[in-house]
Amino acid sequence: MFQSNQNKNKQNLYYIPYYKIQIGIFSKHDANFIDSFQGFENKRVGIISFEDIDTNLLNFLHNFDFYKIYPDTTEALNAILRNEVDYIIGDFKIISMGVANKYLENKIKVAGFLGGNNTIGFGIKKDADLAQLVDKLFPNHLAESRILQSELSVSKKLSPNYKYLLLMLSTFFIIIATLFYLLRKATIASKKEKRITKALVESFEAANELNDEDTGNHILRVNLYSKFLAEKLKCSSKFIKEIGEYASLHDVGKIAISDMILKKPGKLTSEEFEEMKKHVIFGKELIKKMQLGSIAENIALYHHEKWNGKGYWFGLSTDAIPLEARIVALADVYDALRQKRVYKDGFTHEVAVEIIKKERGEHFDPALVDIFLIHHKEFDKIFISH
Repeated sequence: MFQSNQNKNKQNLYYIPYYKIQIGIFSKHDANFIDSFQGFENKRVGIISFEDIDTNLLNFLHNFDFYKIYPDTTEALNAILRNEVDYIIGDFKIISMGVANKYLENKIKVAGFLGGNNTIGFGIKKDADLAQLVDKLFPNHLAESRILQSELSVSKKLSPNYKYLLLMLSTFFIIIATLFYLLRKATIASKKEKRITKALVESFEAANELNDEDTGNHILRVNLYSKFLAEKLKCSSKFIKEIGEYASLHDVGKIAISDMILKKPGKLTSEEFEEMKKHVIFGKELIKKMQLGSIAENIALYHHEKWNGKGYWFGLSTDAIPLEARIVALADVYDALRQKRVYKDGFTHEVAVEIIKKERGEHFDPALVDIFLIHHKEFDKIFISH
């Protein structure tokens, strides 16, 4: 039984509504809003009806240029998408759920409402007690649930939006898995490369020690002095790490120098000294083949340059000498002064400090000497403990 709000109370005192209908109008997003039947003039309209409609009941649609009846919401919505009709009208709740269930919110909109609420229900004449009993046995929400059941069910097919999202997520996870695999592989390769590089450095250090019996722990201490100075200068972490590892290679080129020169107890002749100076060239070439980087190469090639330009191999001066070479030059000389060699006895810490102080601005970078003089006791601790 169907009754409008205006007539139901007149006809039946005990009319019990179990479903309220609000007629909604839906269209594509680019269509105009409509608030009356007159707005449908010259429009193609779809009407949703779950039951057959007697066309005689549709005489009020005289303003419709074209109308078609659809048996369910899905067909009506598809008709809009195919541009078969301009608008569809029907129960607002049912169509809204159909739009949401098919993920069409970005294509179909609410274009208006028609009239007030209408109700579907039944009446019980002159028996208020029976009306209340029926209302308890057959509450409104059960009927509404039955009517909306078809639209509440989730579509078994994924919408194009969800298919696209699923494809994107799958692609994303494949990319992440691939990157993780490559990163892991690169990390393993990097660790392997570092182990090989460390082994090569240690091998060269060992060869240098064997070639020069006075070297001892000299190369280890030069690493520690150099790292200490770089830290006090607030150099980058990469610089500090590399100078702390590669300062020990400053004299690696000596493995190419004759033992007759290296182990000569007296002063070298000018010819022998010229041959000795070549160790910086040999050292740089060896390190270049090891691919240890520019810091290690600069240490080997320039650590005998002097601030005043009177060093070798190129006679560079002041800031033209790479910082890593200036640092190692001071560290190397300090340790050489302290260490006993075949051609001299070792100096005390105090004497070594005075010698370096006098060479400020001559042999050594003044800024480095200033730092050394502030922290010289740390150098003495390193020498004693190593």
